[in-house]
Amino acid sequence: MPDSRHAKKSLMCGNYGTALLFESYDPTLCMLDDPYVFVLEDLQDGGLHRNVFLISADGTEKWRVADDPQHDSDSFTDIVISDENPDELIGYRWSGRIVAVKLSDGSMRDIGFTKG
Repeated sequence: MPDSRHAKKSLMCGNYGTALLFESYDPTLCMLDDPYVFVLEDLQDGGLHRNVFLISADGTEKWRVADDPQHDSDSFTDIVISDENPDELIGYRWSGRIVAVKLSDGSMRDIGFTKG
């Protein structure tokens, strides 16, 4: 898991821990001296599209969001805690897909689409 200090967004998720969202893009687009290239290299191991993690209070990784082979270039652009279900995050994907992510295990399901 990349260093949590580089997270784009951090959300406290009750007893589950803290959800972290990392920016995700092709590391070859970085300048060689860009320190974020190391974060992207860490994300590449397992897929750049799996850029959401849940960590425990001591900073250890509990899970990395589930793999989505059909949409392997579709990274998360934002996450929020669900108003309807406190046991889920709502994730917004680059393609416009909206997914619900279970805080218990990182699995997800499609719930909508933002683009027409």
